[in-house]
Amino acid sequence: MYRLSHTFTLDSAHFLPGYPGKCGHTHGHRWSITVSLSGQKLNQQGMLIDFQDVKQICKDQIISQLDHRLLNHTIQQPTAENLSKWIYDRLKNQLPGLEAVLVCESPGQCISYSLFSSSLINQKEDSTNDPKSN
Repeated sequence: MYRLSHTFTLDSAHFLPGYPGKCGHTHGHRWSITVSLSGQKLNQQGMLIDFQDVKQICKDQIISQLDHRLLNHTIQQPTAENLSKWIYDRLKNQLPGLEAVLVCESPGQCISYSLFSSSLINQKEDSTNDPKSN
């Protein structure tokens, strides 16, 4: 299995309506966003997908919509969690094999939205612990 990751940044502001702390007020971040794709087959050039294609798709679909903008105009409750899912949903049909989107609002403060649901993980764990499946 091959895994490709592309990281880009964008600057935007947001506020969290109804949040009682500082994040309830307008503030900005330099977001670091990593998209991860995987696949088993390489194209004729020996690539999973050309990095330039990934970069252009991210620029067209994400950066052009969010960079130097107020996220609240695009995402109703623009938490990092909702941003990661919004980005995933925008890219899933453009980037075959999209696995996950990691969003960091500051170094060490990250959230990811993934192709894998916890129910799938729990099903796999349940079957591993089931004596009948061994």
